[in-house]
This record gives sequence, C-alpha cells and structure tokens, in this order.
Amino acid sequence: MRGGEDLAIENILFEFYAQRTVCDVLYVFLCSTEYYLQHGSTYSVLYNFLFGGFIPSEYYGLRSEYSFGTFLHNHFAPNVGGGLFFSEGMLAFGGIGVLIYLYLLAIFIKYLFTHKGTLQTCWFLLMMIMMCRIIWYGMLYLAKPFLFFFITIPLLIHYLKNSRKKYQYRKPVRSFLS
Repeated sequence: MRGGEDLAIENILFEFYAQRTVCDVLYVFLCSTEYYLQHGSTYSVLYNFLFGGFIPSEYYGLRSEYSFGTFLHNHFAPNVGGGLFFSEGMLAFGGIGVLIYLYLLAIFIKYLFTHKGTLQTCWFLLMMIMMCRIIWYGMLYLAKPFLFFFITIPLLIHYLKNSRKKYQYRKPVRSFLS
C-alpha cells in the first residue's frame, strides 16, 4: 500500500474510497470562493496563469505571490497549496470565471479530438497524461511538460521520419549481365 500499511481488505477498501487530496484541493477552491465573496475580484492571479512557468522568474511559478494557492495562503487562509484549476477563474471573475475556465478547457479538448497532426498529437498526449494533475492543481503544472513535449517530441518525430527514409528498402537494380 502507498503508506506502508498491511495488505488487508480494510486497507484496500479505504484506499479505494478515501481520496485524501480531494479535501486539500476542494478547500483551496472554497477559500477562493469565500475570498471572492468577501473581497471581490483579484486579477493578479492571472499573471501567473498567463506567464508563470513559460518565463523563468522568481515572480512566477507555484511559489510566487501570483499563484492562487500562495495568494490565498498569504492574504486569506492558510492552505497546503494546489487547488482546482478553475480557482484562478473564481478569484478573478467569480462564478462566471469558473464557467469560462471549464468552457475553454472543453473547447481545447474537443479540438484535440477532432483535429489530426503532429502538434495536436503532442498536445493530446500531454493533456491525457496530465489531465488529473491539471484539474486538481491548476494549469501551471502544464508549463514544464509543455516545454519538454514541444521540444523533444517534434524532434523525435522528425528523426523517426528521416531514419525511415534513410533505411527504406530499395529494389536491386538489374544489371545488363543478369
């Protein structure tokens, strides 16, 4: 078991239905809702969403002041970090922000399922691998995998296409002696 418990049926059932992280991320979302209701919008969390992770800096990223988890921890209520990805939308725009975030994610996923190509395949793989992490902790967790995927995967695809051409079977040329 994950925590080193015995492999007893009670422990297996407990691990199956008890999702410990759910409480943490839901708490951060509820804090963002309460903050919005008490103090109104704060657009500073959008800086992290728009730039965090893509521009290396101490001002952006998971530990920055602009991260919604850190912002809530410093200005409203202590929390362990993380939070549902639309917590930023709640802090910036209220309930309509949650709907906007969900709508944009749905459009993006629909696009990935309906379009073909190398770029879409890379995005699709990344989103499917990281979906739970993105939903539970925020879009910022996509930054480093995004950079990794879009540098290495196209290079790998290019290499594989070129190596296939290089080692492609060629029919022997008939000589005049045969």
